[in-house]
Amino acid sequence: MNVLLFLKGEFRQCRGIFLGLTLLLALSLAVACSVVQTERMVKRAAVSAADQFDILVGARGSRSALLLSTVYLREEMTGLVPMPVMRSLSPNPADVAWAAPVAFGDRAGASPLVGTTRAFVTQGDARRMLAGRVFSSRTEAVAGALSGFSPGETFSPTHSAAGLSHGHRETFTVVGILPETGTPWDRAVLIPIESLWAMHGPLKTTPEKAQALELNSPDAKNTRKSADKSLHADSHHDHEDEAIESWLTWSDEDFKKLPGASALVVKPTNMAGAYRIRQNLLKSSAEDPAGGIVNIMAVFTGEALLELLAVFSTAAAALKAFAGSSAATSLAAALLTGFVLARLREKDLRLLRTMGAPRSYVFSAVWSAIALAVTLAAVIAWALGTLFSLAAGRIIEAQSGVAMHLQPGLAEVGLLAAAAAAGALFAVIPAVVIGRKRLF
Repeated sequence: MNVLLFLKGEFRQCRGIFLGLTLLLALSLAVACSVVQTERMVKRAAVSAADQFDILVGARGSRSALLLSTVYLREEMTGLVPMPVMRSLSPNPADVAWAAPVAFGDRAGASPLVGTTRAFVTQGDARRMLAGRVFSSRTEAVAGALSGFSPGETFSPTHSAAGLSHGHRETFTVVGILPETGTPWDRAVLIPIESLWAMHGPLKTTPEKAQALELNSPDAKNTRKSADKSLHADSHHDHEDEAIESWLTWSDEDFKKLPGASALVVKPTNMAGAYRIRQNLLKSSAEDPAGGIVNIMAVFTGEALLELLAVFSTAAAALKAFAGSSAATSLAAALLTGFVLARLREKDLRLLRTMGAPRSYVFSAVWSAIALAVTLAAVIAWALGTLFSLAAGRIIEAQSGVAMHLQPGLAEVGLLAAAAAAGALFAVIPAVVIGRKRLF
């Protein structure tokens, strides 16, 4: 007797129960499949986003905060790195291919505004512009590929993305567009770091602070005169005049007079140079413009990223355990359903035995029905899990700015194959019990 013909008839009689069981099991397995795919996708995207940041130098504190704020442009509390550190990264200058400061704080519309230098924009002349050119004056900006800006557009920075807080009077013109990198920096707008500090007018505070910022430079005398003029402006001068005066003052200042940077991005020439840079800055400190001492740390992005991924893996393991328990519960339900279906179709089984069907035929029929449901569920789960992962990737990408690319792997295939094999193995239990049962 043909078992397939029997299954075909049974499917017609119990179509709703069979499909319901298959879909329930598929959903449970799809969650487990999606967790595996999404974890791998997020890890690869996080590592890819950190590729252009070899060494991060910051004020001593949280390595993770430094990584999140610099690589992923998250709003984290970090101290300022004094600018003179730029000139003392390593005892061997040949260890540094290029280095650049980055400073965060303001917004250009919905995009984060970052103060930096031409070295960072061009990645040490290794990166070419998608359109336009690199900024060359205090009022020019370079925008990321997904920032929404085009060459020739102008903007005035604000202190929030919604523009609800007060903005600055300075106007910047976008002169270049960076190529897309698949990182949060695609949404950023870059301006000269001295322009970022000039907008906040640190020279307009007190004469004492202005004097603390002065360094021995050829134009120090002219700088002091400009600062004093800005500091002691008459009350009838409006805010715009003061901003322009501060802007001109900063344009003539020595680069080291800047209050600092949120971080320094360093590209070493080789691995040995990278370790020398870190060792040199391991227990170093620097004096900020106000005379305070700032302890410095140098972080390999790969090491800091491993710490973050370890935390993420812990959360992913908890999700995997939940998904696994859900799948196990569904498999148990599939086995129980086998008993229920056999009870519902007891008359048909009796008829088959009356017609001479051996117990092995009943065993094969019950086992085949359950194994077929589990196998179909595993196939459907792969498709559903992939769709779930794609949806999760789009949500994560929209919130983080890190490009997510789904790459199916063997891990989820092995997981689903193991589930199908387990279902086929455990299906033997109801098949044996029902096959040995006396039906007449």
